[in-house]
Amino acid sequence: LDLDRVLDTLQSMANAIRMYNISDSTPEARALASLASDACLRLNRAVIALPDKKRNSETTELCKEIDAIESRADRVQRKAITQLFRDGGSVWTALKMREFYALQEEVLDCCEDAAKTIEEILIENS
Repeated sequence: LDLDRVLDTLQSMANAIRMYNISDSTPEARALASLASDACLRLNRAVIALPDKKRNSETTELCKEIDAIESRADRVQRKAITQLFRDGGSVWTALKMREFYALQEEVLDCCEDAAKTIEEILIENS
């Protein structure tokens, strides 16, 4: 279920690019995309390693890394939104980018939730 949420949120984010007619990227959007990619890659590795009890410490470490990545993304998102409203640009651009940043952050939140579920599975099976 948590993995489905990651995919659904990624799809919503991709749809938002078209819906909001986002044609220009920002450094913050690129940073959030990079963090989401890192989290998704680690999540994939954790899922692959999960069945192998010999890899429990590796799986746990990947989950901790996902949590740290999500925390960094929170800071990037706060900075991005602050920047949007500080620069005095178009209100419409600020509103659509704020929503887009929120969707990017939601992807990371879903990755973090999935990582917590994996950690719970490890605990239950140890």
